[in-house]
Amino acid sequence: MALKRNNFWMMFWVAVCLCGCSFAKGGEAAGENKELLRCGLVLNVPAELPSDQDIQPDLCISSYRDQEGALLLLGALLEGQRNPRWLDIMPSLRIYSKGIDELLSISNESGIRRGLSGLAQSMSDFTEKNCSLSRRTHLSELSGGNWKGWIAEDSYHELSKVTSRPEYCEQFSEHNRCIRMIIGNLKESAVMGQYCLTRRDDDFDLDAGLSYGIFLKIIKSIRFIEG
Repeated sequence: MALKRNNFWMMFWVAVCLCGCSFAKGGEAAGENKELLRCGLVLNVPAELPSDQDIQPDLCISSYRDQEGALLLLGALLEGQRNPRWLDIMPSLRIYSKGIDELLSISNESGIRRGLSGLAQSMSDFTEKNCSLSRRTHLSELSGGNWKGWIAEDSYHELSKVTSRPEYCEQFSEHNRCIRMIIGNLKESAVMGQYCLTRRDDDFDLDAGLSYGIFLKIIKSIRFIEG
């Protein structure tokens, strides 16, 4: 009988150790939390990305409490800024000490506003003339730990066949997802102008920018300090 009890406890502690190991691995896979006080938020850098261990907690340009808000360059969170245009090709967020309802009532970087019907909508009907493209927008809801918001995805269609287009037109190809965004709660909000992110989550060149899936992981991990 004593032997059976000893075997039971031995198996119990082995199970605990295995669970502990799996929890530890899960914690690593979740990535690293960054508390960005000047930006008024906490976010998680996914394990797929090389996070900069030496990052200062008050990385953000200005403060979210300032009239013009704080600017968070997502590229500054990561290691490996080898591309000279690294910060330009990485998305940036503008964070305000304003509730999302207030921000939706005025012009903002995302082009998303609350219409006369009371519903959020994309106000810009856009044609990229230099690229000979027309744009259609699909608006969908987004939510996180203590916020809600909307993401506008722009898709482009050729107006006519053009033999030569400016180089920047390549970003509007079907290989990318071009998005704009506004998120927030009653006290804080963040907006993003358009960025085109690759659709490939598992096979992409970080020096060329983020993938859509990994970007969304970062955004959904955001928790505003206020609200």
